[in-house]
Amino acid sequence: MATDKQGARPLHAVQDLGLLYSGVRPADRLGSALSASYDPVGESSEDHRDRLFLQVLLSLALNILALIAVFYFLLPLSESGRERGGLLLWVVLGITAAITALFLRFGRRILCVNLLLLMLGGVLFGASFILGGVMSPTMIFMLAIPVLAATLMNSRWAFFWVAMTIGAWLLILVLEYSGVEMTRVTQVANVGIVQIIALLGTVLVVMAVLGSYVSATNRLRTAMEQKNERLDYLASHDSLTSIPNRRTFFEHAKQCLQRSTRSNNRFALLVIDLNDFKQINDRLGHKTGDAVLLQFARRLGAGFRETDFIGRLGGDEFGVLLEPVDNAGNVRKLIERFRADGPNGLEVDGIPVQYDFAVGTAVYPENGNTILALYEAADAAMYQSKNELEFAKSGPDPD
Repeated sequence: MATDKQGARPLHAVQDLGLLYSGVRPADRLGSALSASYDPVGESSEDHRDRLFLQVLLSLALNILALIAVFYFLLPLSESGRERGGLLLWVVLGITAAITALFLRFGRRILCVNLLLLMLGGVLFGASFILGGVMSPTMIFMLAIPVLAATLMNSRWAFFWVAMTIGAWLLILVLEYSGVEMTRVTQVANVGIVQIIALLGTVLVVMAVLGSYVSATNRLRTAMEQKNERLDYLASHDSLTSIPNRRTFFEHAKQCLQRSTRSNNRFALLVIDLNDFKQINDRLGHKTGDAVLLQFARRLGAGFRETDFIGRLGGDEFGVLLEPVDNAGNVRKLIERFRADGPNGLEVDGIPVQYDFAVGTAVYPENGNTILALYEAADAAMYQSKNELEFAKSGPDPD
C-alpha cells in the first residue's frame, strides 16, 4: 500500500519492506483485514499472510471469549480450579490482544507470530505444572501452536514449532515421572469433561485458523481465476470491438479446416475491408473511425448465422468463417443478404457518416487446401472487388 494514500506515517519513517501493514495506520489495517471488498489479486504472498494473521488473531480472541463463557457458566469447578483456570484463559486472551495491538502498530508479522507462539507456549507449558501435568488440558491446547506456525509462516518455522511442542510434552512427561510435583486442581470427577472441553476448544481454535486460511485461499484462487479469464479474453479479443482478434480468428480457422477435412464439408473464408476508411479517419477523426468500426463489427455479429465466426484481422479488415456451405453460390447469397440488410451509415456527434465495404471470398477446397492459401485467395478477391468499385466510380476512360 502506498503510504501517501493511507494517511500513514511520514515517508522518511523506517518501513517494514514487503509487509502490507507496515506504515499504515492501525485503524486502516483493521478495516483492511475486515473488508469484504478488497482485491486479493493485488496482494503479494506476504501481504496475503499479513491479512490472514490479523484475521486469525481476531478469530482466536473470539474463540477464547467463547471458552471463557463456557468455563465460567457451564463447568462445575472448585474455587481453586475456577480461579486458576480463569486466570489462564484471561492471560491467553490478554496475550492475543497485546500481539494484535503490536501488529497493528508496527506490522512485522514474523516477529509477532513467533512472539505470540512463544508467549502462548510458555503460559500453557507453565500451566501444566498446576493443572495436572500430562493430564492437564493445556497439553491439548498446545496442539494449536504448530498449526498457527504452519498457517501464518513458512514450513521451516512450522517444523521448528512442531519440535518445540513435542519437546515441551516430553519434558513435562519426564519431569512428572521423575517425581516433580504436579498440582492437580481439577476434581477427579471432572478430569474427563475438562479434557473434552479442552479438546473441543483446541479443535475450534484450529478450525478457526484453518477456516480463515481456506477462506482467504479460496477467495484468492477465485480472484486469480477471474483475472486469468479476463486476461485470456483480452488476449483473444479485439479491445475496441470486443470480437475475436486476428490470432483467435486464424486459430478457429485451423479448427474449421480440420473439421472440414474429416467430414469432407465445405467452408468459406471471407475477408471484408471498409472502403476509404483512411479518409474517414483523416477527415472526421479517429473517434468517428472507431464508431464506424464498432458499428460494423456489431453489424457483422447480427448479419451472419450463429454457426459462423467473425473476427477483426486488423485496422479496417474483418474476417468471417462460414461453416458449413454447399457451394460458392450460397456464399454469394449470404453476402448479398448481409449487404442489403444492414445500414451503411451512422451519425457521430450530429455528423452523418456513410461507408461501404468490399468482400473477398475463398471456399475450401476449391480455392485452397490451407488456411494461408484460402486467406490469400479471399484477400486477392477482396482487392479485386475494390478495384472494380473504383473503376465503376471513375467511369470509362475517355480515350
